Amino acid sequence: MAASSFVRIASLAALSLVTEIVGCAASDEPLDEDESAAVEEDLSAGKMNVGWTVGFASTFENPAFDDMWTSTKGEAHSRICHAYPAWDVASQDPGTKGNGQRESWQAIYDRATAANEHCELLVTFKMHDNQIPRSVDAYEKAFLAFRKAWPKVRRFTAWNEANNNHGAGNGLDDGKTILGPERAAEHYLAIRKHCAPKDNCIVAAGDILAWTNMAALKEECPGKPEDGCADGSFLDQYKNAIVTKAERFGLPKSFRPEYWALHPWFDSFNYTQHKAHCQSADDCATRAMLRSLDGSWKNSRVWITEIGVNHEGPKGFTDEKAQACGAAFVLRLFAISDRITKVYYSHFCGAGANGDSALVDACKMPARERQAFTVLRNREANVPGCF
Repeated sequence: MAASSFVRIASLAALSLVTEIVGCAASDEPLDEDESAAVEEDLSAGKMNVGWTVGFASTFENPAFDDMWTSTKGEAHSRICHAYPAWDVASQDPGTKGNGQRESWQAIYDRATAANEHCELLVTFKMHDNQIPRSVDAYEKAFLAFRKAWPKVRRFTAWNEANNNHGAGNGLDDGKTILGPERAAEHYLAIRKHCAPKDNCIVAAGDILAWTNMAALKEECPGKPEDGCADGSFLDQYKNAIVTKAERFGLPKSFRPEYWALHPWFDSFNYTQHKAHCQSADDCATRAMLRSLDGSWKNSRVWITEIGVNHEGPKGFTDEKAQACGAAFVLRLFAISDRITKVYYSHFCGAGANGDSALVDACKMPARERQAFTVLRNREANVPGCF
């Protein structure tokens, strides 16, 4: 992608175009061959399909949460939510307690799919008590059980941050090492064969984390082959596993994922902490991933399935202005490519595990809405006075 994208955004802002948001949602149909060229300057509302992480069902009870779906101009936004149940949640007893376990997940599902909510759920599977699936077959069976138990969920990523061996990521194998790109790709293929866009079921590949660096997204293969290699970066190896293993899972040899997921926290941190504007693939995880997904991979959509704002301000908290500027920056990621169709912001309320990115300072009422709340609610891609 061209480094001039954000210059174009600034020009649009000068013309007061980008903040005139309307409520239609961007299409999530896979790109056709003739749609591969990115429209970098397009910041129309249709490109700003923003959702929120839902850790507990109580989030739905906060009046401010419902407020996020309508701007001050009365314009409606698509209702999309993101939750993280355990991979084997369908086999747990109904009363199993804990974040992401059966009782908590069931409550989220019930609230999200209620007639008065209609929040489309994206589910990302995580570990349960450091227990990984015994095999890919066991994981596949758990997915089929999940689909049977909760049929209204039709959006998935196979495993949360398989390149992150920290507890917050849960990409663990034996409690000491990361899950690994090959097994992560197999998990993706195992559920993709049961979840196809033509059936209104979508599973996004990857769900890769870029936190303090972009190492997982680098193109490290000798000669940089289009389909990756077995000894390159995490993304290189993941792509290579898809190419070499697709047929084992009933998919054609030429199969390429229609959707990819990314957690580019690196980009939001780099902006708030170093005033970096994500202008090239060398300093922007989002652009690095898009560059790697070129050639036969170029027709895929990209979802940013987790991102937030942390400025490392006083006592580790983000000051109001910096957070608001960071929220606007997150919206500007849509302008990088028309392949980016969804962004899920983490998190909505409370302290959270990913820094001080909450839009509401407490999950229980009374709660104070922060400046970033207004920025995201109104889809304000440019905020006066930001760096």
